Amino acid sequence: MESAKVITPNLCSLHTADDINTPGDITEGIFYEPYEELIAPVDETPWEGVSFGPNPAYDKYLRIHKVFVGQGGAALLEETHDELHGEELPRYLSAAGSAAVESAVMSTGKTTEERLALLDEGVGCWQRALRNQRRYNQVAPECLQDLTYPYRLAMDIATAPLWADMIRQNIRHDTLEKVYADCLNIAQANDVQLNLALREGDDRGVGDHAGFAYECNFLLAFNRTISATWFVVPAMARCDTGYEYRQQTHDMVILQQRWGQIRSATPTEIKCRLKREDKERYDALLVRGKMHLSVDSQHSPSKTLAALSAVHEGTATLQQKRSVTALTERVTGMAKRYRAGETIGPRVTKRSLTHFRDARVVAEHYAGLTRKTA
Repeated sequence: MESAKVITPNLCSLHTADDINTPGDITEGIFYEPYEELIAPVDETPWEGVSFGPNPAYDKYLRIHKVFVGQGGAALLEETHDELHGEELPRYLSAAGSAAVESAVMSTGKTTEERLALLDEGVGCWQRALRNQRRYNQVAPECLQDLTYPYRLAMDIATAPLWADMIRQNIRHDTLEKVYADCLNIAQANDVQLNLALREGDDRGVGDHAGFAYECNFLLAFNRTISATWFVVPAMARCDTGYEYRQQTHDMVILQQRWGQIRSATPTEIKCRLKREDKERYDALLVRGKMHLSVDSQHSPSKTLAALSAVHEGTATLQQKRSVTALTERVTGMAKRYRAGETIGPRVTKRSLTHFRDARVVAEHYAGLTRKTA
């Protein structure tokens, strides 16, 4: 079945152009416009094919454990960015962007200017990946299409200012508000496509957009407190693949930071439906979309997003306010219970800032997470 056409929602930005700083100013916030990237005109030049082949740097990147690296790993990631940033395939560009951003954050021996410049190069790779994927979704063969990848890349770009502020050792309140507004806009744009796919009977589109919708709702529910020390960002590109270290796979990372230093990183995997084998596979905090991210027993990510949007926009009913408060308490409570578990995994991950933990403490308090094995 033909995939749903892209329809853009009527959303207005919460910031004017004069409010947005351009990359490179280290005294003010660095902001991007990810939603604008999603609605920009697409290059619909007839498809003539694209040449790409295996890139050893990409394979090497995937073989790095799905945890934040140290100083030595940061240098390796910068090399990976240098080897991948000239590619055209969105997956390669996404990896190049993630490698540069993570390297910038973890390269504490570099100057602030050097680290911000490297981060901006990484975001540039994400922007190119988003544009290329949007074009592929319009004109390329189906094997190169991915309906939600532009939205995922937009979410990466939207949260980049948090990384920039961490490099400057000062996460500003206006950065937190701008990032939240951008993430909400992206979630709303994805929701438009989800509902369009539902109306057109596009099962593939429904599955793809619903899965991403649950991830968006988790991020929005957690980050609505606008906290500078405790927030969620999308995981880096290698973390969301199961090619290497499958048990470490995760979608999101809950960061605890102080003055730009990551104190802990909690890997989180959001599943629309959780199979029995998923409980045995994943070491990350597991969150069930329908069970843990629904409001008022309405198992629809659109209903949850509507409540989150209404609360943010100041138009929520009393019931929506109560439901969203309960949702935020649930996801933050799950994170705290998970952090109480004993650290597990190989030695290389135990020494990292990213901690995989025994999730039995979470399962004792939240339904649907009990495992057969410890």
